[in-house]
Order: sequence, then structure tokens, then C-alpha cells
Amino acid sequence: MRLRAVLAVVVAAGVGMAGCGIPDETPVRVDGPGPSPGFATEGASADPPPREAAASKDQFVDNYLQAAAGEARDAHARVSLYLAPAVRSGFKATQEEPSLNLVRVRTRTVADNGDGTATATLQVDQVGMLDGDGQVNPPTQTATTYTIKVGEVEGKPGWFVTTPPDVLLLDVAALSIYYERQNIYFWNVERTGLVPDPRYMPRAVSPAGQPTEILDRLIAGPSELLGAAVRRLPAGTQRTGTVPDTGDRLEISLSAEAGAQDYDPVELGRQLMWSLPSSMRKDLELRIEGQSPRVITEDQAFLDANPAYTSAETPERFAIYGGRIYRLNSSPNGGRDPLPAIITNAVNHDILLAALASGSGVTAAALVVKQGAGQRLLVGTTGGDRPRGFTPVDTVREAIGRPVWLKAPLDTGLVVVGGKLYRFGLDGGALTQVSLPGVGGAVSAVSAAPDGRRIAVVAGGRLYVAAIGRDDQSVEVQAARAVPTSLQQFTEVAWHDDGQLTAAWLRGGRSAIGTVTIDGVAEEVLYERGEAQVTYLVDYPRSPTDNQSVMYVAGGKGYDSQGPDQDGVIEANEVVNGPSNAAPGSATAPFYLN
Repeated sequence: MRLRAVLAVVVAAGVGMAGCGIPDETPVRVDGPGPSPGFATEGASADPPPREAAASKDQFVDNYLQAAAGEARDAHARVSLYLAPAVRSGFKATQEEPSLNLVRVRTRTVADNGDGTATATLQVDQVGMLDGDGQVNPPTQTATTYTIKVGEVEGKPGWFVTTPPDVLLLDVAALSIYYERQNIYFWNVERTGLVPDPRYMPRAVSPAGQPTEILDRLIAGPSELLGAAVRRLPAGTQRTGTVPDTGDRLEISLSAEAGAQDYDPVELGRQLMWSLPSSMRKDLELRIEGQSPRVITEDQAFLDANPAYTSAETPERFAIYGGRIYRLNSSPNGGRDPLPAIITNAVNHDILLAALASGSGVTAAALVVKQGAGQRLLVGTTGGDRPRGFTPVDTVREAIGRPVWLKAPLDTGLVVVGGKLYRFGLDGGALTQVSLPGVGGAVSAVSAAPDGRRIAVVAGGRLYVAAIGRDDQSVEVQAARAVPTSLQQFTEVAWHDDGQLTAAWLRGGRSAIGTVTIDGVAEEVLYERGEAQVTYLVDYPRSPTDNQSVMYVAGGKGYDSQGPDQDGVIEANEVVNGPSNAAPGSATAPFYLN
């Protein structure tokens, strides 16, 4: 059964849950746009509860695991208020701006010791380290169990932690209450587009203070994940004051170093404005010492700087039936438009898989076709300065996976063959293997972010993300990071938005599709497919508040989450100009024009 609703929120099954995972039966919520998984606005707060707020020892432990939430510089002080005076001075986590140890609590038990004290035992997964710049870095702790002793202090109301852990623990579920997920942006090395860097902004930071906080984060540099794939601000750049809001225009003042010759001030201004929340994205006046002020507006050049912005409100949908590509009637104009010019009758046959992408006036196609006893990849483009007809890439006897295109610029693709990742170009020729440092096991799926500088892969049943560096001759994958999720046995992945993936996985032989943030903080189940394993999956990258646009193949049938059929099966009448005798679900390998 297809459910266009959220079936289960796994975001850390939450403190106090007896276990974790995906329930077999789950309630249905009405379909519609909303905040990204794990970051609902209901119940959001700026400050964690004070020590005295707990009505029971269980609630006290839950509150303690949220106490560190908020502005990083005050985290130690907030946690110390929960500690008994006798242990505060010996508390080891004393950094001025400490990293918070994010944990997903699998089970939490609070046992009464019979002497007025209680012992809480936590079974946890380590998720990562939340630093003062709002980025989640890989975990540094390996503990799977923490013990916390709770008691009273003579002459003082409420409970205290009498034996604390020696790290600042923060339950990952608290991020949805006390933080907002925001992107800051960095130019890719080639300066062809901006790359988002998801961060967490404490709700305790006022709207007036957020622009200054965002500017400080940009000056501090990109996250560990992006590394060498993006450009840092010019060395020595400093702000020369806080960011005042004059009402209609934000004014950002930077030191002379920001005007380095290899960094265009207008590009810097666009980077700054994209990094601001949309509610604050007014005209921006950039003042660099020694230069005339520059005003940046939301013109077309500003919009074009962000490759993810090009997503269409209603994406073009296609599927393959009988080896041919057809439009689906869920496309614009009911799918009555002709196929893209690159898909001619001469090439539209014996097709197994396809990928279409467009950008800067160019449409690129990659087709996996039958070739004797094996398969062949064909690539071609229309538009632009150098349109190319279809050119063959290697013929292989092994099955070729779903190809994906890297954008900004649109000239390179990736594909999985025989458990390894390869790249291909627009001129055909040979596939070139791409090294995946940090990835273990055979690769089974790959997807690319709209910015063209981040990829997600499934390998050995695990989910990984990595940044990539590019030039005309190569694609270099930076050290990959395993997504610290409670889910296992992944089979497919597709990029959903700036910081979120859609993925398919198995649990007890049953298949499910859902979303996972690239840092593993939030997980959400969208569709339960039972024993029908998901063998193919695509998504249309867009705003996290939009409805899901997921198409997939499960149990050999094609599904479209936005199609008219209640169960999501692609019916014969959805295949525009297709055979009238097509069986439901027989249109396979659906895909989008990205």
C-alpha cells in the first residue's frame, strides 16, 4: 500500500522509548507540506527546562539530556546547574565553547536505589559532535552505555545529578526543539555554483543576532565534510562590526582582506545573501575596507548562483516501457509535450535505464541499453555551444546501475558497475573508476546533490556521503562519511534536498522507503513496501517543505508517489501514448528531468 503520509518518525526514537526501529503498523498523517523531518515547529523552544521543572526522576533525566541545548558558549553553565555542588568543580567538560556529544537514546531506564537516589542507565548510539559553529562532525566517543546517578541535596528543592558522565551529552531529539536547520553556502572551487553546508542555529539566537552569527560561521570556514571541495573566504577576512538591520537592507562590513583579487566581491555578496534565512534575504550592502560599497539584490544572477534553485515546481516525469521512454501524465501539461529533442526515434529502443538533466541551456542524457549479451552506456547532449549526438561508452557484461549527472557544470556523470563507482563524460569512450576513500563493501547505488559537489552512495548495505573535487580530467572523492543512522541494510539512495536523502532499506526482510539527514540526526519512514524489495529509487531535489516526489520500483512494479493511483502504481493510462495493453506497474525505471 502506498501512503502519502509520514508513517513513523524514527528521529531517535526519543528519550524514554523502550527501543528503536520501524514499527510494523503506524498511524497515518494527512498529506501536505511541512518542516523537514525531525524539525517540526510544534513544541519548539529557545531554552531547555530548568532543573527544578521535573516532576519525577524520569523526567529529570530526560531534561538533563536536553540541558546543553542552545548557544554553545553557555552549554557548560547550563549543564552545571543540574549537577550537585559537590561534583561541579570536578566536571571535566570545561571548554569555553565545547562540542556537544550527540547521542540517539535507544533505551533509558531509571532504577530506584532505595536510599533516595536513583540510577539511570542509557543505551545509546553515538551520532556526532555538535560544535559552536552549528556543524555536526563525526563522533569522537565510542561508549554505548552511560550511567547517571540522581539524588537530592540537603536544603535544596528537586533532584541533582550526583554522578555525571564526563562529556556533555545532548539527546539528538532535542535538536528538533531548540535548533533550526539552516544552510550556509560556499563557492565550489571552480566558482560555478554555491554548495550548501547544513548547520544548526540555536533558537536562543534572536533574529536580529542571526546575521552576525551566520557571518562568523562563514568566516570560520566550511565543515569537515566539504573540505577541499569548496573555497574558503579570503585568508584574514574579519567582520568589522555586527550586522545592523536598517529595515530594508542588511549592511555587512568586512576587513580589507575580504577584497583579495581572486575573490569577486559581488560573488561574495551573493554567497552571503544565500546564507541568510529567506525571511532575512533583503537587499544586502557589502562594505569592504578600501572599496566602494556594493549592493546585492535578488536578481537572476543571484538565483543562478545556487544550482538547487533551478528545481521546477512540477518536474517532468518519464518511465520506460518495452525498452522505450515515455512521458507520464503527471508531467506538466499532462505529459502531452514531445520528448526532449535528444531522445529521437533512432535511439529510443532497447533502453533499460535513463537519466536526463538540464542546465545552462544544455540537456544531457545517459542511457543504459541492451548490447548483445551485455549492456552499454550511451551519452549525448542538445543545446549549448557544442551539442553532441549519442556516443557509446564501454560495453560490459555486468549490469550497469542507474546513471546520475553532476551539475555545475553539466559535463560528467557517475554510474555503478560491478560493485564499483565509475565516471563518464560527454564524449563517450571508456568508463574511469572513481576511488571512494572511507567506503567499505561493494557499491550498489549512487546519487548526486543538485550542487554537483556532494554524492551519496550505498556500499555493503551502509549509507555514505562525501564531497567531490572536479576538474576537466577527473572526479576526486574526498574522505567519505558513514551516515550514523539506526537503519541498516540500505538498498537504494536518492538526494532529496540540500541536507537530506531519500533511501530504501530492509528490516527483517521487509522493505521501507524514508528520509535520512546526511548527518544522521533525523530519520523518517515514508512508505512501507512489505516483502516487495525496492530495487530502484529516484527523487526530485527540492525544498524540504515540499511534498515528496519519489518514484521507485518495488517487487518489479513502478510507483510514483505523486501519481493518481491510490497505491502509487504507475497505471497504463499514465503512460502518455504508450501501449493500451500495458499492465499496471509494467512501466519501470521512472525518472525525472533534473
